[in-house]
Amino acid sequence: MRPIDPAEKDAAVLVLGGREALDTPENRILVHTDGPAAGVAVWQLPSAGALPQMGAVVVPRGAPATRMFALAAACAQQMIDAGFPRGRFRILDATLLRLLTSTFKIAPVVEGIDTRTGAPASWTVDVDLADAIAQVKAAL
Repeated sequence: MRPIDPAEKDAAVLVLGGREALDTPENRILVHTDGPAAGVAVWQLPSAGALPQMGAVVVPRGAPATRMFALAAACAQQMIDAGFPRGRFRILDATLLRLLTSTFKIAPVVEGIDTRTGAPASWTVDVDLADAIAQVKAAL
């Protein structure tokens, strides 16, 4: 995993579905070693006193989950390198939540409720970044 090359930004727009992530100065973009088409991950520098936030991690349909995990771990390492021992991510999909809770020791907190069904619709997870990286390495 590596930082995005400026020449790859148009390819990343296609993967991410828009320019917003690329045009936000606080965002840091990583791409898979094989380029944006193989995977893109975004994390955001926090405002003072807040935690850095993991953003989108996009891999092609059918790619192994380990590729998504490796991109997220690379972002976590960048967060540590930037001086942050803890980070946060948000889960917006129950299937992804099941995958993550069956693979990693995390403690999701319900953040949003589906107003039609009353079921949880989004979750927030705060993590120790070094522990998160160790868990990803164990899963790879």
